[in-house]
Amino acid sequence: MKHQIRFIHQLLFSYLLIIILALSLFSLLTSRSIKQFHIRQNITGLETEARIAAIQIKPLLKAARSDTVDSLCKELGRNTATHITVILPDGTVVGDSLAAPHSMDNQRGRPEIAAALTGEVESAIRYSQTLRHRMLYVAAPLDEKRPPDAVIRTALPLTALDQEIKAVHWQLAASGLIVALLATLLGFLISKRILRPLETMRQGAQRFSAGELDHRMSGANIHELNSLATDMNRMAQELKQRIDTISKQRNRYEAVVSSMDEGVVAVGLEGRILSINQAAVRMLGHGSDNTQGRSLQEVLRNRDLQQFIATAVLTTGTISDDIILHDRDNQVWQLTATPLKGGGKERLGTLLVLNDVTRLRRLERVRKDFVANVSHEIKTPLTAIKGFVETLQDGALEAPQETEQFLQIIARHADRLDAIVSDLLSLSKIEEQAALQLTPSNLGKIIEAAILVCQPGAFAQKITLRYEFDTPVYAAVDERLLEQALVNLIENAVKYSPENGEVRITVKEGAAAIRILVEDDGIGIPQKDQPRIFERFYRVDRARSRHMGGTGLGLAIVKHIVTLHGGHVSVESELGHGSRFTIHLPNGVSEAKNDYTK
Repeated sequence: MKHQIRFIHQLLFSYLLIIILALSLFSLLTSRSIKQFHIRQNITGLETEARIAAIQIKPLLKAARSDTVDSLCKELGRNTATHITVILPDGTVVGDSLAAPHSMDNQRGRPEIAAALTGEVESAIRYSQTLRHRMLYVAAPLDEKRPPDAVIRTALPLTALDQEIKAVHWQLAASGLIVALLATLLGFLISKRILRPLETMRQGAQRFSAGELDHRMSGANIHELNSLATDMNRMAQELKQRIDTISKQRNRYEAVVSSMDEGVVAVGLEGRILSINQAAVRMLGHGSDNTQGRSLQEVLRNRDLQQFIATAVLTTGTISDDIILHDRDNQVWQLTATPLKGGGKERLGTLLVLNDVTRLRRLERVRKDFVANVSHEIKTPLTAIKGFVETLQDGALEAPQETEQFLQIIARHADRLDAIVSDLLSLSKIEEQAALQLTPSNLGKIIEAAILVCQPGAFAQKITLRYEFDTPVYAAVDERLLEQALVNLIENAVKYSPENGEVRITVKEGAAAIRILVEDDGIGIPQKDQPRIFERFYRVDRARSRHMGGTGLGLAIVKHIVTLHGGHVSVESELGHGSRFTIHLPNGVSEAKNDYTK
């Protein structure tokens, strides 16, 4: 994020920068003007001294008295505090107020000397290697000749001038600092006066952003700021009205969507979840915080769902389809998608409605299977009865022996129809029963009653019924229904046990559950059929079951009775080595359950 500077600091910095620039420019121009003025004054003075010296030196040069010229230069230099040098046209120094002439370099190449040899008076400023100072030089011709007989050069060190300029700089800097401080103070006071209403408006804007739209900003004594405060107050009022309207509409929408049992998901054009209700959150198995903003494919990985959404995005109308979630116990969801549009009718995404129709689809499948199975089970004996009746009508009554045989077959099929209808009625009554009348009962007594009912059939097939227990076991059960479940299991074991076989009934009590085991040494059940044997009309061997008089509803009745007691029934079997059916009951008073779709 870019570094931000407060407005008052920016304003003061601007004031200070302008003042510093102005003072710096003023100081520069002033010091330059002073320096140039002093240099011009010194040049004039040096030129005057050069002409005065020329009057005295000219006769000596004509007399060729070089030693006298050098001595005169030194004397004049001491009297005037000026560096005086006499140079011949060839650049040779013949007199100097500070140094021996023979030790000095040829001066013809100096710019001021070259100019003076042409008759001009010239000045120059440069660093002197001999004197180790910056010097101001003024060279003038000795006479009017061209070239002159000699050049007289006067010079002054600029050290004093530099110190004087430096002192002026310090004075200007001190004055500038005082002016800057005064200007800064004045700018601070002015800035405070300007910023006070701005700060008030900033605080008001913060209250607006915090939702305090009833707050109103006070006017300012500055016209522009007063207009801004008025406009912001009007904006807050209009914004509050719009927010109230949107909040009411949203509350109504959320109330409707939240009360729906169906999941509602708004998906954007890029496939990410824009909005989701609680029903959809429960169905997807994620928290609302973990779902918002993520793609629906990421939340629920299902190829059919992805294909459905891809189709919905390209469709302008409403589409609907079912998908099966194999990784969620084969749940069935009904999906309905319709385009999601904004106020300008532009498409914002897709509105998806999820409806868990697993129970409905299972009930439909159970109903279809039930109707098909009942029709099949009833049609077989009815077809036989109808066939033998038509045979009797066609003249078989004339043969008493055949008539008796046909009537016995008709009676057997009628008994089978009666057994099917009776089991259907029993199953229907169990399913309609919402709760059980549970009473603490001795399970041994119930088992003995069931054995007594099954004893004649077992005796006819030479099957031994053996009840094994250590101590009496008590449980809260419905005695009549539990006895019916045990009768069905024992009769089923007797039917599929070999002659001289044995059926064992055992009760085992645990800390959490009571188990009633019914074991036989019969033909066993194939592994692939075991998960389905508790379904209505499901038979491992249909021909054998019908031959033995089974209706295909006995184990289904057992399952529903045990489920109603809050327990479950299981089977363990190996083909050719018998089966073991186990009723698992809660050890205590169980809560009645009414789930018959599993």
